[in-house]
Amino acid sequence: MRLVKIDNLQEGMKLGRTIYGPNNEVFLNRGTTIKSTYISSLRRLNYSSIYIVDALSEGIDIPEAVTPEIRNNAERAIKNAFQQTLHSGQAKMQFSGIPEAVSDIVEQILGNSETIDNLTNLKTFDGYTFQHSVNTCIISALMGRKLDMKKDEIKTLGISAALHDIGKMVIPKRIIVKPSNLTTDEYDIVKLHTIYGRDLIHETMIFSPEVSTAVAQHHDRADGLGYMEGLENGEICVFAKIIALSDVYDAITSERSYRNAMQTFEAYEYVMSNMGTQFDADITKIFLKNIAPFPVGTCVRLSSGEIGMVISNNEDLMMRPCIRLANNKGILDLSSIDDSLHITVTEVIG
Repeated sequence: MRLVKIDNLQEGMKLGRTIYGPNNEVFLNRGTTIKSTYISSLRRLNYSSIYIVDALSEGIDIPEAVTPEIRNNAERAIKNAFQQTLHSGQAKMQFSGIPEAVSDIVEQILGNSETIDNLTNLKTFDGYTFQHSVNTCIISALMGRKLDMKKDEIKTLGISAALHDIGKMVIPKRIIVKPSNLTTDEYDIVKLHTIYGRDLIHETMIFSPEVSTAVAQHHDRADGLGYMEGLENGEICVFAKIIALSDVYDAITSERSYRNAMQTFEAYEYVMSNMGTQFDADITKIFLKNIAPFPVGTCVRLSSGEIGMVISNNEDLMMRPCIRLANNKGILDLSSIDDSLHITVTEVIG
């Protein structure tokens, strides 16, 4: 299968992965033949891209970090916690579903023996808040696995990531959803969400102190210029360092009503360029070695003029994927020292 933008979707294409509606109900099953009415409905649901199966992508399966069922259960649990916070404004909301949902995510990630370098997920900006919290949890848990953390540590990290933005429910909605630039005063109010989140979680007395600390520090930076300006890298907990990177990566690769999503390779470059300043250097190095700038299923144009699809990635040379060329022209490994080093990816298409 491969990823195709909605603008390039055509009637007759075969759906490669099941599509879910706004309430996590099945909207279109895998294998469905695309019709014009489906394309219109996908636009209304604000999907920017979907997976299809065709001759170029035949036989290529793209593993998911977690199954749709586990992802949807986590999204419901987080939505419940956030909405109760919104309605009460107090620490009386029920978090009972969060530990179980995160535990399911962690168990699946730990049970997957393959290196997961593909975090491409079908997103809609209508469900951004809850999808973002789940995605931040998944990326953080993957990082915890790569750091050889113990299972219980990864679960605590995952809970911290899932609830990292809970404090935004206390911020006035008009500020959170404002489509234009925030004023200085509005930005100062938004910055308080880390403190609100810390206090809400602390008052529940359900989670360990590591969770509230990570939530409080997830906008602090390695160079000391974060929300709590002056907090140096050595003073920031490792959970917050991981969540900070996971949070930003998912945010910049997500479509929003006020801006387009970055391509994955652009986000990869952004993370790389902020190593040691915005993000912890050691955490960033591990991230860059395990997250693909050109995920499997990505269609690309090469400097040679040829078009192809990424079928695998090289952990040591993530910017040099292995490409299946269109029109049955064979396989091209851009990491090969024989005859491919002069060829580069010039454009992501699809």
